[in-house]
Amino acid sequence: MIIKTFARKFAFPIIVKSGISNFITKLYSQDHIVLNYHGVVKELNLAVSVNHMDTDNFEAQIKYFSRHFNVLHQDEFINSINNKKKHKRKNILITFDDGYENNYTNAFPILKKYNTPATIFPVVNLINSKTPTWYDFLDTNKSLINTSLGIENLNNNLRNTGNKDLVSKNFSDFKNKIKSLNTAQKDIVIKLLNEVFSLGDFNPTVAEEYWKILNTDQIIEMAKGDFITFGSHTLNHPNLDLLEQNELGDELSNSKTKLSELLSKNIDSIAFPDGAYNENVKTTCYELGYKTLFSVNSRCISDTQDKQIFQRVSISNTTTSESSILNVIQSLSKLGY
Repeated sequence: MIIKTFARKFAFPIIVKSGISNFITKLYSQDHIVLNYHGVVKELNLAVSVNHMDTDNFEAQIKYFSRHFNVLHQDEFINSINNKKKHKRKNILITFDDGYENNYTNAFPILKKYNTPATIFPVVNLINSKTPTWYDFLDTNKSLINTSLGIENLNNNLRNTGNKDLVSKNFSDFKNKIKSLNTAQKDIVIKLLNEVFSLGDFNPTVAEEYWKILNTDQIIEMAKGDFITFGSHTLNHPNLDLLEQNELGDELSNSKTKLSELLSKNIDSIAFPDGAYNENVKTTCYELGYKTLFSVNSRCISDTQDKQIFQRVSISNTTTSESSILNVIQSLSKLGY
């Protein structure tokens, strides 16, 4: 712990600010890497959610990447890889999952300030909605659920309502089990949570910037001039590898169609929710006209030969900007292209 603290506070800042990090970057043969963010908030509260980072941390990273990397538009990035074009600097593609409204209010001004394009993957059915994603609903009510009495109360209700498979050891265990449910089943469990903990309104009582999704006007404004690209993150954020084929097709096809109609352009990229996919998910995506797929970690044997799927570096929200920058550089060897 002492060594980690020393590294974060002293060693890593020296490496980044002295230019040593630039020298390290040049040692790697890979020229391209994709970054994965979620949200950017003005006042960070990790007790509420770990999906977001504060604006100062985000700006420090974007400032560094804009100065020492080529931050490319999605099409430029993919073309650069396919054409095996050599650049003096390494190339980065910045992506955001879920499509939080704070991508517009907090991240977008910073991206424009440093002229760094990005791609956003919103949960399509929640655009314009005042309803949080199921996982944000859980996270923002974690303090009520994640107690010994809360879990015991929840488990008793799960048993009584015929949901014994969801009986859990703790909050984290419960959240992981929820992932295996389809959208209709998740809605039933959310309703049960409301009843058990008397939550009242479906919306959590925390700041909207932690859970609210973009609206159509914000999406259209950001998409002007192709500075911000949009792709699908499905309709409802399910784990795609657990769906029946008809529901899988619906999540992939209708999210693509709705976004295409909103932006009056073809949507041909998708980021897999929770990084979950399998060979069938990939095949179905290609059959439906998706050309570019974004994962977190590789899950299929075919990925090594597949030129249309890209792993991403998940940017930590619980560390310093220098730590994140060095992690990106180090990740070139494993997740670079």
